[in-house]
Amino acid sequence: MPNRISIHQAPNTLAPVLAVIESLGFRVWHEFDRPGVKVYCAENGQFSVSAYDPIALLGLIRMLELRGDKWMPSNPEVERYLQFEELPPNKSLEHARER
Repeated sequence: MPNRISIHQAPNTLAPVLAVIESLGFRVWHEFDRPGVKVYCAENGQFSVSAYDPIALLGLIRMLELRGDKWMPSNPEVERYLQFEELPPNKSLEHARER
């Protein structure tokens, strides 16, 4: 079995994230939402996306690739997310189902 790759959001992930976004065919730029608050933007022929950091930008792009115009959460997804936020540290949603 190959070794599992582990990664954590850190400054050294920003350059490869930008490269991945560009490799997906997006034009990328940043602007200011308000003084001192940078917003990262990306667009291609299908999507226009913005976020407060490049990693979140890539996450939104991937969500749109998977869900398209049906990106909005369903009620069960919202309920599951709220349940997830209430879990104690180091517990997964599978633990919540066992309750």
